[in-house]
Amino acid sequence: MEKSNSANRIKLVIVFNAMSILAIVILFELLKFTENKIWLAGLEFLLVITALITFYNAYWQTGLWRLSHTKTEKLDEREIQLVSDSLRVSYSVFTIVTILIIYAFAVIEKGPIDVVIAAGLLYFAHILPTALLGWTGRY
Repeated sequence: MEKSNSANRIKLVIVFNAMSILAIVILFELLKFTENKIWLAGLEFLLVITALITFYNAYWQTGLWRLSHTKTEKLDEREIQLVSDSLRVSYSVFTIVTILIIYAFAVIEKGPIDVVIAAGLLYFAHILPTALLGWTGRY
């Protein structure tokens, strides 16, 4: 029962982390078009704090970040296979999501992707393998 509660907690924190990063990117885009920027900037600050706390709880404290970012020489065969599987699936998903975003920007003629969206995609690329390990609970 304890393992199930811990796995569910990790999944919940992973979702909160991803949603906070997505909200940061969306709010940054909204800041370009609104007059009253102060409350959106305050909300953006709270979201950054939420993202940092949830990153720590989901990835750092659990050891998932260390597992997915360790040299293969320091992993056993089971860990190498887990990390390899998560990397393969994650980067396939990342490629599809990135291409869809690029096409969406081209279709709506929004212009080039700005630095916050690029940073969000970079963060997404880094956490996706780790999030997959945490989500499946196979670590």
